[in-house]
Amino acid sequence: MARQSASSYLSDKHNGRVGVVVGNGISRKSFDLNDIRAAGVVMFGCNALYRDIDADYICAFDTEMLRELSMEYSGAVIAEPVQEIAELGIMQPWWLEYDGTKVPNSGAMALWCALFSGCNPVYLLGFDGNPVTSAGSNNNIYVGSKNYDIVYHDPAAILTARKGDFELVMCSLGPRALSVTQVGTERYDCPSISGELFMSMLFRPDRPISV
Repeated sequence: MARQSASSYLSDKHNGRVGVVVGNGISRKSFDLNDIRAAGVVMFGCNALYRDIDADYICAFDTEMLRELSMEYSGAVIAEPVQEIAELGIMQPWWLEYDGTKVPNSGAMALWCALFSGCNPVYLLGFDGNPVTSAGSNNNIYVGSKNYDIVYHDPAAILTARKGDFELVMCSLGPRALSVTQVGTERYDCPSISGELFMSMLFRPDRPISV
């Protein structure tokens, strides 16, 4: 695992390339990530995504998740360990506030990295934004596996927090955020397209998205 600082490593590195930011929500199951990868996009992911696909970048904060990545993954990891950030007192736009406590959001950080790297357009995939059950169980493909404890949140509260965090990221990067489109969901304040249209665009010979 090669740990990198987002701001120093990614600045305009992928200007004009298509970026796909992959979350770990349940809706991701309907997509073949290998097909998306084969289209030549720059893929940004979060935490345990490496278990299913060799993305270009994995964003992570959690100490135990970073330990897992260091042992199991050899690719590029954009890492800002929670303890180090707490000691420095730095609050980046990818931190959300929940129950009065600020916590990092690796999905929002991955979006920031994609935009900061110059990717245009950028597609959000697998960010469901809220728990999948009325009881509030965590909506995540990896829930219950290593480093993914089953936790419960108020669905409305966590959706509000995550929306605010993603919108703060987009506001912080101004015009670059105009390139963001969500795929298969309508959780955030940016355009949305269906998964079918997204996949057809990726592989259309005259596609309007460049790689």
